[in-house]
Amino acid sequence: NEKNSFGFYLTNHPVNLYKSKYDNIVALVNLPNYFNKVVTCIVMIDKVKTVNTKKNETMAFVLGSDEETTFDFVLFPKVYSNDNQCHRFVTLLNG
Repeated sequence: NEKNSFGFYLTNHPVNLYKSKYDNIVALVNLPNYFNKVVTCIVMIDKVKTVNTKKNETMAFVLGSDEETTFDFVLFPKVYSNDNQCHRFVTLLNG
């Protein structure tokens, strides 16, 4: 794996294969420009930590990356239970 060996990708980042298939994908580096707006991102899932809330609902803290940067996402119980795809290698996130 290029990432494990060198710390970065020598060839294309895995999300590049998927970005060309969708319109209006926001790069993670640009997310701060879309505060309080609904956007679509394609991210590679680097790390997932799930926790149970006081109401015993599962939520997740996700570290995702694209070809430019990494970003932390919080999937609250309603979102996590509706679309639990955060354990995939590359996923489409709307929110």
